[in-house]
Amino acid sequence: MAYVQYPYEQLARLGAELDALNDGLKQDNHGASTVEGLDGHDHANVIAAVEGFQDEWKSSLLDLETKIGETGDLARQIGQVAQQTDSELAAKFRGHQ
Repeated sequence: MAYVQYPYEQLARLGAELDALNDGLKQDNHGASTVEGLDGHDHANVIAAVEGFQDEWKSSLLDLETKIGETGDLARQIGQVAQQTDSELAAKFRGHQ
């Protein structure tokens, strides 16, 4: 029989820390939105490259935020389910003694 121990408090804390990290990422998303000082005619390739990078960065950041949020939720849920299961099993064992 395998023995598995889940650190409930650590999982809950991990979920909260990931939530805080996610909130920080959302608040800090204030990158440059335009390229100023470049002539659209002579510097069109530079402008297009910078705008392409910005679009890719925003997309990657949103994906990262989603994954961090999901991981935090999952850690919290695992901690809650494990703690509830342990409590229920302990109560049943106490009842059979």
